[in-house]
Amino acid sequence: MSLFLNGKPMRVEILRNRLSKSPQNGGSGISFGALFRSTGLKDGLLDDLRVYNRPLAAIEVRQEFDGHALEDAIARRDADALQPYFLSAVDDSVMHARAQVSEAVKNTSRPAMESRKRASWRN
Repeated sequence: MSLFLNGKPMRVEILRNRLSKSPQNGGSGISFGALFRSTGLKDGLLDDLRVYNRPLAAIEVRQEFDGHALEDAIARRDADALQPYFLSAVDDSVMHARAQVSEAVKNTSRPAMESRKRASWRN
């Protein structure tokens, strides 16, 4: 997970990474900061939340924030900033590999989800 503030990456410390369940936390919509049977991010606010179908390169996030970071990096020929963007957004082989991984994850998690549903119906 990556967090950005004003287009710049923030230092993140992940204490637990158990992203095996639905982000809906049993309700409708996405829950943030929720633990089992909790209300989630209580009295907190999220500003400008966006969900993408692929990981964004840092330069893309800065571009969303300031409107010129990508063009500036191209003008400077900043390979360090542009390479992650190219691999994330342009390179066909990387996009194809990401699609294959996504499909494999769906196919392997589907039987596990069905197994859990059958077990819960028996109880």
